[in-house]
Parts: sequence; structure tokens; C-alpha cells
Amino acid sequence: MIKDVYQELKPAVVAIALSRPVDKDFFTIIGTGFFLREDGIVLTNKHVLDAINNLPQVKAGSDPFKEACVLMFIEREVDGKRFMSVLPLLIDKFWLVNHTLPPEVIFYGNQPDIGLIVLKDVRGCPTLKVYKGEYREGEAIAASGFPLGTSTLKSVGHIHQLTPTLKLGTIGAVLPFTCESPHSLLLDMMVQHGSSGSPVFLQDTGEVIGIVNSGMVENGHGTNLTYCIPSWYFKELLDKMEDKAELNELRKRKTPLKEWIASRNPHRQVPKTPISGVGWLQ
Repeated sequence: MIKDVYQELKPAVVAIALSRPVDKDFFTIIGTGFFLREDGIVLTNKHVLDAINNLPQVKAGSDPFKEACVLMFIEREVDGKRFMSVLPLLIDKFWLVNHTLPPEVIFYGNQPDIGLIVLKDVRGCPTLKVYKGEYREGEAIAASGFPLGTSTLKSVGHIHQLTPTLKLGTIGAVLPFTCESPHSLLLDMMVQHGSSGSPVFLQDTGEVIGIVNSGMVENGHGTNLTYCIPSWYFKELLDKMEDKAELNELRKRKTPLKEWIASRNPHRQVPKTPISGVGWLQ
């Protein structure tokens, strides 16, 4: 059932945020991503990374990787009490993907809107299983992310939500038609800014079938028509990354996530909110 499937995959969904919070209460979330590999490789949209690269501070010559961080939301239990920790993870680099497809693959679109974030410090991250199979209209799907960014987390005036948001829908169409390498899936599900980079997964298995990259707008208003990049594309990308010596060398220098968390103090800071038992790690 979706409620059980979601609890298993939710820890792998992360927020892409500015490392210098505009809001004193919380980080400014600009997009969503998810762990593609356990050694700290996050998949998101290229346009999310472009937004970071185009910040005024970056144009002035600062390092774009220091302008953003990846927020991981982890439920923990201390002294018998449950609470949520929000971990700001440092970024080592961006990879703007220019993926050359095998000649036998027929692709009906341009380079997909995806990019990779390589984390600096941690490995042993929770990952999602990538689906490789036939895409069918009517398939029940779900997506998890951060619609409207930080605005949703503090919609009542203070931080009152410390989780991604689950949305349900169906595959409405396979574009341009049912084939081995569709360039997009059209979903019957509404999204908002901040949802870019959300994993789209099958409700019954949790396998990721795509990543949200845009929504159809009519007369300035959002619709229930959302586009996502099919998983076959980043499954090919994932396979190619296995032999990258650069990633393997970087992995050796990283700390296992559980050890990294144990070295931090989750009660170091507490947001200004009437909700008790929340905090984020520094």
C-alpha cells in the first residue's frame, strides 16, 4: 500500500536550498531532489542548478557550490522521544548532464532537464530503486517533494511542517507515444514551483519511474497536467557512472551517514515555533 511504500522511500527525498537563508526561521527551498546513489549523488533538474548558478553572489565571482546545500529530513528517536532533524549537507560540485545516448536508442526530444549534485561529506545515503520497464497510461503513481518551497513548511506563519509532501496521480499519456524511449510522461497531477526534481514513483512498489520537471500552465494558472522525465534515461546515466574513477575516489573520503549524524548535536538549534521536538543539525 502507498502508505507503507512511502514511509520506506521518504528519507531519500531531499530539498535543494540556499545555504544563506533569506528567512531567519528556515532555509529557503528552491527545488527538490532525491538520492540516486548511496555515495551522495543527488538527482534534480538542470533548471534548479541553473537558478543557483545565476544567483547575484555567483555572478560576482563566488563559488556556486557554497551558495546552496541539500537538506535531508530524518526522523530520529532520542530518550524515547521522536523528533525530526534537518541536515544541511555540503555540496562538492554540480554535474550538468550532457548524456550521449547509444546509437540504437531513438529519442524524441532534446537533452532532458536533469542535473546531478555531488555531496561533499557523506555516503551511506538512502536511495530509491529506479524502474526499468514499460510505461503504461492509467498506472497509479505518486510524487514527493517540496511544493511552494519553504512557504508550505511555514504556511501558518511559522515552521510547522518538517517533511516533504506526498501527491497522488496517474500516468495520463506516454510521449510521443508508447515506445522504448519516450521523452516524457504526462501525469494527471498538479505541481507547483519547488516540486521540480521530485521523484515520481509507482504506488504499489515505490520504484521511481520519472522526475518532475514542469507543469502545464493555462492563462497564468497551473493545471493538473504535469511532465516528468522517464526513468529509462537516468537509469542509463546511472549505469555509466559505475565506472567513474573520480566518484570512487571521492567516496573513499566520505563519512558514513550514521557516523556523520552521530558526530552532530540535533538539539543545537531549535526553530522559533510552538511545536516542540524539532531541530536541525549544523
